[in-house]
Amino acid sequence: MAERVVVAGVGMVPFALPGACAPALAERAIHAALDDAGVDIELIDQAVSSHVRGDASAGERALARAGVTGVAISNVSNGCASGSVAVFHARQALLSGEAQCVLAVGFEDTGEALRTADERLPACSARLESLADRMDDADETFARVAVKARAHAMRNPNATHREPLSIGQARASPFVAGRMRRSYVSDASCGAAALVLCSPRFAALHGLRDDVLLVAHALESDDPVDPSSRDIVDNVSTSTTRRVAERAYESAGIDPTDVDVAEVHDCCVADELISCAALGLCAHDDIDRFVRCGANTYGGSVVVSPSGGTLSMGYSPGATGIAQLCELAWQLRGEAAARQVGGARIGVQHNGAPGGAVSVAILRRAV
Repeated sequence: MAERVVVAGVGMVPFALPGACAPALAERAIHAALDDAGVDIELIDQAVSSHVRGDASAGERALARAGVTGVAISNVSNGCASGSVAVFHARQALLSGEAQCVLAVGFEDTGEALRTADERLPACSARLESLADRMDDADETFARVAVKARAHAMRNPNATHREPLSIGQARASPFVAGRMRRSYVSDASCGAAALVLCSPRFAALHGLRDDVLLVAHALESDDPVDPSSRDIVDNVSTSTTRRVAERAYESAGIDPTDVDVAEVHDCCVADELISCAALGLCAHDDIDRFVRCGANTYGGSVVVSPSGGTLSMGYSPGATGIAQLCELAWQLRGEAAARQVGGARIGVQHNGAPGGAVSVAILRRAV
């Protein structure tokens, strides 16, 4: 079996507040990815679609709009990790030899934004409260994460929220649950993103770019937990994210210190901090310093979510995982414009939620 998968094409539409036509967004993202790869639509062997709020055949309809018909199409709905799970299955099809060129597309129009946000608040608030218990000035650290996300998003034309945010503004944002402020949690959004993945042999045969490789992808279901349990933070050193990340790092032959850029799941500011520790990007007992000294942004040890993350892109579960990989591909190609991470060669993507599926993928620049 091939050990590498080529990221031949990426495409994304700007994320926005709920209300757009999700299939139409998917169509645009698909065409953008195909155009970026320079692949004729007839060469697509299989397609995998991710969406949470669409019905069972939403993927077929969205792909048909883009002209993708007559191939095997799978629909994935796996909560926050839906987009990543779609890519996982696309990669499996390539590694097994069942396909040579696979399209993965994720799309979402969350709708009913306030109801969706409210569903997440108890669990997000519990994780925030537990993390705050071990910090001297938690609100300052949380505010800095929110400000960093917005500062990155200001450089990203695909982000929903691009307006500047100061620490004072973040700390003055109204409380929405416990000590969770509005600025500390992502809004619902609609968006779409797509990837064209292929085997190295297919890329060589058709003259496609092969400078970005998906070199590892690990996926695991989390242990059944109460997502609002504060014990989730206490178990961060042995969490599913850490286990999955260790598998991915070993498969890729790298160490967390090798990572230049990361896109992490940040449904709220606490999730970003917990994830960075679980991924080995910082020590669990060093989260405060990691944020306050700017180790998580440009000029630091690793740039975390240069896209602005879910905090600024918005919560769009069907599209998020694929959008994260699009961002990393642009970074490793050197095509991220104003948000480019200098010399980026290795990127890690983390997507998932406590009690659900957890995914860690690693991209590497080939040359």
